Amino acid sequence: MKKAAIDIGSNTVQMLIAEVSNGSLKRDNSYLCTTRLGGNSDGILAAAAIADTVAVLKEYLAIAKRAGVKDIDIVATAAVREAVNRQEFLDIVSNVCCYKVEVIDGVREAELSACGALAGNLAGINDDVMVIDIGGGSTELIYKNDNHIAAVSIKMGAGRAAVNNWNEEEIFARIGDSVCIDNRDWQAVGVGGTITTAAALIKGLKEYSRASIEGSQLHYYDVEMLLDRLMLLNIEQRCSFSPLLSERGEIIVEGLLILISLMKLLSLATIKVGAGGLLEGVIWQSE
Repeated sequence: MKKAAIDIGSNTVQMLIAEVSNGSLKRDNSYLCTTRLGGNSDGILAAAAIADTVAVLKEYLAIAKRAGVKDIDIVATAAVREAVNRQEFLDIVSNVCCYKVEVIDGVREAELSACGALAGNLAGINDDVMVIDIGGGSTELIYKNDNHIAAVSIKMGAGRAAVNNWNEEEIFARIGDSVCIDNRDWQAVGVGGTITTAAALIKGLKEYSRASIEGSQLHYYDVEMLLDRLMLLNIEQRCSFSPLLSERGEIIVEGLLILISLMKLLSLATIKVGAGGLLEGVIWQSE
């Protein structure tokens, strides 16, 4: 049976339609639209961003119904869970779209992202694994070893850092205050737009290709070189640097600064790229 999961994020609204059968998930179609719902630093969801997000939700729900999908789960993350006018937004979605949105906390977001990432095409993952999910409003870490699983949600995302004009030192300090993990020899898996975009750019891709990046390795020095190159450009130049950055150029540097900070703090020379994440996790967990 086909299922759909929709993620209302701080920067984008995404939908995945997939079928789960015999213990495997087969992706049908995926969709992404940038609405920047978390684009304000004052904790208020802007009316224009709400309208754009609701319009995208209506379109996604229509697409899912045309595809014969009856089981649709909608979740919202940092932008909505922290918003002063959160209930207003949820009421509008309920009234206009006739669907209820589940607002998930940071720990639940981390768990779902890890579930989706580790269920993907990732070979050679042992028990000491850490999943890093850099979002627009927050960054989630989930790590497991010896059958123990723990999750941390950090109020630091690419969009949040950009809106607040946090520089490299401030990003590093804020993440450092939240990351207290032992120096185990972790195998790190990275998910989310910053990491998948970085992998595609480093590979020289002009358009996103899941097959080309899933399971590939991001090396610290490659990320650092990409960051150094993009920091020399203004926002307009970043957006035109590659088709992959047409809607991510405004926040890519901040996302890479978060990634570099985490790699430094956790002593990670490489990160394995996972193309799966929260959406896959939502579908798996609905089983």
